Amino acid sequence: MDLAAFRVYQMDPGVFRVYQVDPAVFWVYQVDPAVFPVYQMDPTVFPDCQVDPAIFPVYQMDPDIFPVCQMDPGVFPIYQMDPAEFQVYQMDPAVFSVYQIDPDVSRYLT
Repeated sequence: MDLAAFRVYQMDPGVFRVYQVDPAVFWVYQVDPAVFPVYQMDPTVFPDCQVDPAIFPVYQMDPDIFPVCQMDPGVFPIYQMDPAEFQVYQMDPAVFSVYQIDPDVSRYLT
């Protein structure tokens, strides 16, 4: 696995508030939009980057419901990304199987 490719996940969550989650639980989504522009939402669609969960439920990241953000792409199709377009998601399936984030992945980022 190219560990350098995962450096975008080590960013300050204060820069990007759209996820509104506890960084201690969902640190993997602590993304700097300057590094990972795919998450730079249009403010006219998502005012202040605060997504309405009634319209965009993929961002309802209750740790009791989605532990470590283990999302089924059949339920959350936003995560069905073309790896050619979203290269950051070209992840080792042994570690990121269908976006089921390994809660121990921090060992690769230290």
